[in-house]
Amino acid sequence: MQFAISKKTRDRTILFPLWIIVYIAIIGALLNFAAGRGEFDWTRFLVVFLPMSILAGGIKAFEAYNFLKYAQKHHINIDDKGLTSVEFDTITLLPWGKVVDIDVRLKSNSPYKVVLHTESSGKVDLSKYENLPALVTEIRMFMERNSSERGI
Repeated sequence: MQFAISKKTRDRTILFPLWIIVYIAIIGALLNFAAGRGEFDWTRFLVVFLPMSILAGGIKAFEAYNFLKYAQKHHINIDDKGLTSVEFDTITLLPWGKVVDIDVRLKSNSPYKVVLHTESSGKVDLSKYENLPALVTEIRMFMERNSSERGI
C-alpha cells in the first residue's frame, strides 16, 4: 500500500512563513511600546522589523517551497519486502527483519505519532504521512507475518 505526505503537513508548511512574519511583527510592536515613548513609532518599526520579517518569512517560504516539491515526489510503500521510501530518483528499503518495534501514540483513539524502531537503535518517524490508522494496521500485519516466519 502506498502512503504520501498528508495534506495537513503540507498545509502547515505553507502557513509557517506567514506565522513567522506575524510573530516578528508582534514582537517589534511590543518592543516599540516597551520603549516608553507613548506613541507608536512607525518609521522605526518599518525600518527595523519589516525587513527582518520579510527576510525571515522569505527564507521560510523558500524552505516551504522546497518541501512541497519534495512532498509531491515522495511516498512510502509497504509490502512484503519492507517499508520502501521513494524520493525523486532514489528508492530506500527498510526490510521487516530490521524493524524491532512500532511505537504508536493515540489521541482520541486515533494515532497521531507513529515511530518505527530498528535493530540498530534507529527511529523512523512516520507521523507526517496520510491515513495513519491504515498505515499502522499495514505495518503491524507485516511485522507479525515476518516474526511468525522467523519463528519469534
